[in-house]
Amino acid sequence: MKPDDEKRLREIEERANAATPDEWEAVNPYRDPKMRPKYHEVHCPKRDICIGHSMYKSDAIFVAEARADIPWLIERLREAEKAGYKIEGNSMTDISEIRKEKDAAYGDPKEALGRIGGMWTLYLATRWSDPDDWTITPDMVADMMMLMKIMRRANPSCPSESLVDCGEDIAVYADIASETDARIKKNGV
Repeated sequence: MKPDDEKRLREIEERANAATPDEWEAVNPYRDPKMRPKYHEVHCPKRDICIGHSMYKSDAIFVAEARADIPWLIERLREAEKAGYKIEGNSMTDISEIRKEKDAAYGDPKEALGRIGGMWTLYLATRWSDPDDWTITPDMVADMMMLMKIMRRANPSCPSESLVDCGEDIAVYADIASETDARIKKNGV
């Protein structure tokens, strides 16, 4: 993470930690909701205090949910960093730059997609004995994504991230397989 991004994340975290703790909720404070249906307040029911008032309902919901959402997002960012993901803020890279990088890494897109298509065709031909059963299951998608990343390696200048991506696909596949196994054990199907 860039130093400025880390600094900003720390500041956001400090603000979230300094805010009134406990759950917040958006409420219409008027006894007759028809009186002012647009305006809501944000309350902390456990502490019986008003966090903010005279807000449009959508704004009040946003503020109330931010109390839990922001700490959750910060925690996910920290977990992603610990897992080795690079988090780059404010990087709006031009599509043409991305294309240049991918073309350099994987070769001509038409050729690369052709190789991937050929590999997928072979894979699908082994999976489907009945031409009427053209259902692509999540585990098949995971298989094909791994095959795509393996085929990218056919280009000598392919970055090693393709292998990391393949590893991530294997982890997803393992999750899918364990869910499928659990469903089979539970339902017998």
